[in-house]
Amino acid sequence: MNISIIATFIAKAGYEAQLQTLFMQVIEPTLQETGCIKYALHTNKENQQEFVFIEEWQSQNDLDKHLKTTHIQKLFNDVQGLIEFSEIKNLQLL
Repeated sequence: MNISIIATFIAKAGYEAQLQTLFMQVIEPTLQETGCIKYALHTNKENQQEFVFIEEWQSQNDLDKHLKTTHIQKLFNDVQGLIEFSEIKNLQLL
């Protein structure tokens, strides 16, 4: 069964452009991963500090592998200190 993820991040003031650049760098390699159905970055039109990834994966195993990839591990390190708030929702279609 497919897994959907909604990952919300609020950038610290003044770090919006830097955070967006870092997020954009992981999109293409992620879309090439086994099991990735959708991996799209959005921003809130009313709050440019808010970024939302909407993801869909074929399985939890595929998502788990994604989180261990080099590009995602690098992203986790690179965004340290740039994010004010984050929330990850792991959803399953009923």
